[in-house]
Amino acid sequence: MYSCVTEIRKANFHRKYSVKYQCCYGFSRENDASLGCSKAIPMTNLPDTLTNLKLTALVQALSSDSRLRGLLESAGNFTIFAPSNEAFEEFQRPINEVGSNGPSQDLFTTLKSSIVSGLVRSSDLTDEQVLTSIVNSSIRINLFATPSQVITADCARIVSLNNLARNGVVHIVDRVIRPVTKTLDKILRDDGRFSTLLQLLEDAGLTGQLRDLTNHITILAPTDAAFRSMERGVRNRLGGDANCLKRVLQTHILPNVICSAVVERNAITANILNKVMRFDRDVDRLTVQNVSIASADHMAVNGMFYVLDGVIIPEEAKSLLQIAKDAGLTSYISIVEKANYGHAIDSLHNVTIFAPSNRALDRLSDRRRSALGRSAKDLTDILQFHTVRPSVLMSDFKDNLVMNTALEGKSLRMNIYEAFPFGKNIITVNCVKITVANLRGCDGTVHVLSNVLIPPTGSILQTLESSGNFTKFLDGIRKTGLDRTLQGKGPFTVFAPTDQAFALLSPDEAQAMTSNATLLLDVMQLHMFPRQICCAGIMEDSLFFGQYSRSLNPTYSLPLHRNRYGEIRIASALVEKCDVIAENGIIHFVDKVVYPKNAL
Repeated sequence: MYSCVTEIRKANFHRKYSVKYQCCYGFSRENDASLGCSKAIPMTNLPDTLTNLKLTALVQALSSDSRLRGLLESAGNFTIFAPSNEAFEEFQRPINEVGSNGPSQDLFTTLKSSIVSGLVRSSDLTDEQVLTSIVNSSIRINLFATPSQVITADCARIVSLNNLARNGVVHIVDRVIRPVTKTLDKILRDDGRFSTLLQLLEDAGLTGQLRDLTNHITILAPTDAAFRSMERGVRNRLGGDANCLKRVLQTHILPNVICSAVVERNAITANILNKVMRFDRDVDRLTVQNVSIASADHMAVNGMFYVLDGVIIPEEAKSLLQIAKDAGLTSYISIVEKANYGHAIDSLHNVTIFAPSNRALDRLSDRRRSALGRSAKDLTDILQFHTVRPSVLMSDFKDNLVMNTALEGKSLRMNIYEAFPFGKNIITVNCVKITVANLRGCDGTVHVLSNVLIPPTGSILQTLESSGNFTKFLDGIRKTGLDRTLQGKGPFTVFAPTDQAFALLSPDEAQAMTSNATLLLDVMQLHMFPRQICCAGIMEDSLFFGQYSRSLNPTYSLPLHRNRYGEIRIASALVEKCDVIAENGIIHFVDKVVYPKNAL
């Protein structure tokens, strides 16, 4: 087969046309520049062609069966996937492989299983094509790009294509093709080493994949011994979670046939969960996901399988603590161990852990770190406050999602802020950023946080009162009746001016607020918002876009700024302390009172 390419280039137009041509059988082109296929190819019958190809081992075997030789000398057309001398000699050595009995098989049935009626040239071969031999066994064709193309027949690499004879064509393969007449389910059951795998597949409702004749799958099949060698904790975890077990089994199923011949050094494919699976070859050792492959390329009519010495445990099947360890969250793990809380976490199912990063825990103040280490109960409370049920994936995230924690009576609030116009959305939990999401384990999900979540100890009003530096602001709240508003469920955001901020008011401004109840209400409302605005949700100023938010005062939408140094302002007031969490919202401490005349 050859291609003629026509390329047309004009102003604002470029088109390339490619037409493939194939010479008539028995003819070829004189050279790449010649037109047509005028060169006749010298051809003999199939037995003589095999002799000319120096396939002496196969020729000698054929000479022992006059009927088979006579068939190949007849006028009928056949395609032979002929083993090389080395392949044939390997086949005749005593072996002990799954699905074959080596030399004890009927040799000539085996040879016939590599012969197909009709002419099948390389141009006729397609990926996952199934041919039928003259003894009704299947031959599966696969095409791989590795980067040069590799073509296999029942996972035997075709090393020489299109050797034409008068009555057929010969493709030389590097392995003897054996009769394939059984499904994956039947072969695995007959073998006797895969009873655990088969039972688990049946329990998970996956056995149908092994029986479906339309399939072309690859099974990574751990032996019974491989399952017995699993860690007890992993076995117990899988036994107690049907969904987790199913994910482990699905990890071992690839949607296509992947032959070992394609793995020269390494190869990457995907399983039916669309998760990456990596094959590696090191001299004579073949592995998949670092699990040793005992033997490869066992063909069935609906796919093939590898025999594994171990069980592949995907991330999704690991315990939550193991997921945290693998993610390098050593400081979090240290707190778990210090609180003797590991067993409690291992007993949880369908949960989400918001785990602080190492940096988050390392930068805790000495006072806060001392409070954390005061007792095992304090540590346990913190760990429970970082744990919610059910498992929440990133696809489940939504703004103002409230999640009940394992710490009784405490909840977390998720917020999503759009980094308009081009940035990535910022997702927070109690105003702490999620930096890494969706670390899935068997029992739930781990998300990594940029800071530690501290349980709130009271409402917004209680938190302001306990601070001791907001007496004037609290006095204004009570005089205007806004204390009743702030006793509500919320969430609210309060930009709270300190007593020092009120001291900066001019005498006229202070007097006006004292004598004018309407003005006092306006001022107080300017500092309160009926939604949760975390500092992480206040974006850096842009040349074209500004960020505004409407306060409880319906007259004003206040500008929110973040400069390039990270300083945050509401109108002209600088936020001195961010994200003080209360049970019904958050408080930011500001250094100025936002007065109506400077609100915009």
